[in-house]
Amino acid sequence: STLSEKEQLEIAQNEANEELQNNYDALLRKTTIAERKTELVELGYDTKLAQETAEAMVDGDFTTVIANQSKFAESVKKNTTDELLKNTKTP
Repeated sequence: STLSEKEQLEIAQNEANEELQNNYDALLRKTTIAERKTELVELGYDTKLAQETAEAMVDGDFTTVIANQSKFAESVKKNTTDELLKNTKTP
């Protein structure tokens, strides 16, 4: 049996709504990642690690978030140690 005009219109409307929702979800994801990345860069993350961490945050991948926080903490510790050694006068 063929679909009535009303059924065809309903199907088309549902497809249009689904496409709008998908576009909205993609835009929201992109915007949220950009916001998180900015926050992480302001904390001192390099841009690559900030991007990766922001994506993991939005995707709910907390294993990656924690791993990247650990990488960041190590880099801060190393940079601090290097800076202290550089500024230490030798007797």
